[in-house]
Amino acid sequence: MSDLSIQQNSNGAVLEILLDGSLNETLDLSGVDLGSASEIHIDFNGVTSINSTGINKWVQWTQKLEEVHRGKEVNFCNCPKIIIDQINAVKGFMPNNARIESFWIPFYCEESDRREFLLLTRGKDFMESTSDGEQWINIPDCNCSETSTPCEPDIMPAKYFAFMSRSS
Repeated sequence: MSDLSIQQNSNGAVLEILLDGSLNETLDLSGVDLGSASEIHIDFNGVTSINSTGINKWVQWTQKLEEVHRGKEVNFCNCPKIIIDQINAVKGFMPNNARIESFWIPFYCEESDRREFLLLTRGKDFMESTSDGEQWINIPDCNCSETSTPCEPDIMPAKYFAFMSRSS
């Protein structure tokens, strides 16, 4: 089981946190310095697995993030399916003051037995429910990189997109 690598890049008011590896029992976010950043981007693109202990440690950290750093804008970026599944299933996995900026949607090609992934971006491909607007999603077409045949979304849409209507 691989550990998690955490890289921080600060660009003035924006702090980018890049996660790479596994959210597991070795998860330690105590070294993450949120400093004076008013906006935090958490990039999950490199997250490969997650277990129950990692979920518990993550939720504890997000609760602290929400309590201590209430005024900071938190954006979840490049969320793979395993992260979307946790957001949908685990209360507190995503702080109330956070929003998803981008996430991956898996597709399946029956002809080649391959999985393909497309990145959906907030405002371009989807918008969650807001106080002044309805949620919407535009799932782009996906063709197999091997056969060029159309792929089907490899999700249950009502379950996978549940995060879009979560109440904050």
